[in-house]
Formats: sequence, structure tokens, C-alpha cells
Amino acid sequence: MKKSSRIAEKPDHAHYPACSTRMIEIEKFSSRAFFYTLFCCVVLGMLTFAVVYIPAISFIPSAFGSMTSINYFGVQLAELALIFAMAFLGYGKRKFFNNILFFVYLAIAVAGFFEENVFSAVVGEVVGVAGVVLFFRSFGVWADYRQLTNTEGFPYFNIRYAESRDKPDYSARRAVKYSTPSKERAEMPVPERTCDLGELSAFLGGMSSSDTVPAEYVGSEFRQSSPETPKPEFEFFLTDESDDADI
Repeated sequence: MKKSSRIAEKPDHAHYPACSTRMIEIEKFSSRAFFYTLFCCVVLGMLTFAVVYIPAISFIPSAFGSMTSINYFGVQLAELALIFAMAFLGYGKRKFFNNILFFVYLAIAVAGFFEENVFSAVVGEVVGVAGVVLFFRSFGVWADYRQLTNTEGFPYFNIRYAESRDKPDYSARRAVKYSTPSKERAEMPVPERTCDLGELSAFLGGMSSSDTVPAEYVGSEFRQSSPETPKPEFEFFLTDESDDADI
């Protein structure tokens, strides 16, 4: 089967945006297909109890008795339940069943065209034609979904794309993380952080109350740069409040 170049796997996770967009499109299609089939099954089930002949659907039940017999009702309701089950599977991971539903709706539309009863013909055409139009894209959806299941990042393309966009070092970090065995990562030494006491003292001497200590000094091990590191000198100016008052 020919693969789509739009969602083909690319280096450095460059395929994530396109794959994420396609996954959203597939989910929307599957949702519309499922709820349309659910609606049709409910309506056709009501028409079954109303003793209305449904093109293509009522063909097999007619072989088990008249339209008012229990066998007819049982077989036709079983058919509708089977159609709903295929829609449910197509809504999940079994997208192939949507292709089968396309031919089911196509058969309803064709049979409705040859139906003599006007009401039955209208029902068949409305349900069948709308189903054909909706499920026409099921073959492309099925092929793309199969390709996506074998693509790196499936099925959380949107989450991983957001991570790679918010964190520029995402690709390199993932490459190091997942290319190094977990046991070796646990045994890798943690680099020591040191800072010069002289530099820190000089910095603290010029700090104000609103300044913050740089991140490289936090949690670091301090080392003495030289035994004669000068200490910051502070001068204190005392004033007599009584003198200020006399002035």
C-alpha cells in the first residue's frame, strides 16, 4: 500500500505537526461516522416496528417470514445491531470496518433507487446517499491510520509536539536519554559545582536588598582561591540624633 508523504516519519521529530493534524482529522471523521450510524440504527429500528420496508436491510429478514412476524423483527434488529457494532469498532482502532459500512450504505442507496414504495424509496435514498458521502473518505482514513500506527510518536503526536516546541533542547535531550541504558545513566557521576569565595564575596559586597544570588552559586561547593583573599570592608557612619535636632 502506498504511504502518504505528508505524514512520513522525518528526523528530529519534524513529522509531529503533520501527524498530529492528521490524527485530529481522523478522530473527527470517526466520531461523525459513529454518531451518524447510531442515529440511522435508531431511526431504522423504529421504522422496523412501524412495519416499514427498508431497502437492502429488509431483504434478508423477508426470507424468514412476513413483516409482522417475530422472526422478521429479530433478524432485522440483529442486522441493525451488527451495523452499529461495526461503527463502534470503526470508531475505535478498527478503521477497516468503516470501509464495510461504506458498501452497506451504497447498497441501501442503490436498492432505494429501485424500490416501488415511495416512502421506503425516500428513506433508502436519504440514509444511503448521506452515508455514501460521509464514508467515502473511509478508505483514505484507514490507510493513513495504519501508517500512523507504525510511525514514531503514535498516538500522542500533539503532546510530544508541544513538548518539542516548548523545550528547544527536546530532541537532543530525548536522544541522550533514550540512547543511554538506564543502568549506565544511574552510574554516571554528577559533575561538581564550585565557585570562588573571592568572587562571591566581591559580589555580595555590592549587592542590595533587592538583588538575588545567581543560580550558579546556589548549592555549589566553595573553594578558597588564595589564602590572602581580601574581605569586604564596611564603614559605619554614626550620627547623633540630638545634633540633628539642634540643627
